[in-house]
Amino acid sequence: MLGRGILRLVFPPTQVVVSLATVLPSVLMLFFLLRIITPLTMGAVIAVALVNGLVVLLDGSWLGGKLLDARMPKILATLDDFASLQQ
Repeated sequence: MLGRGILRLVFPPTQVVVSLATVLPSVLMLFFLLRIITPLTMGAVIAVALVNGLVVLLDGSWLGGKLLDARMPKILATLDDFASLQQ
């Protein structure tokens, strides 16, 4: 198991790389169509950005649900321990 110091060192750059990778389709579409600026191409960029955002939203919700399901027994045990301290 990695220590907290290593995780604090590795997690922020990983988060930045993943965030940049999620917006990559929209940015590439914008750069490719930047030379041809018409309302139609800007509409295409907006459509790609909306679809990209929807895919990221759905994938993030799905992945978060899977992680929560996997950690649920430990979370419930921790909450039960805290609740027993209140009595």
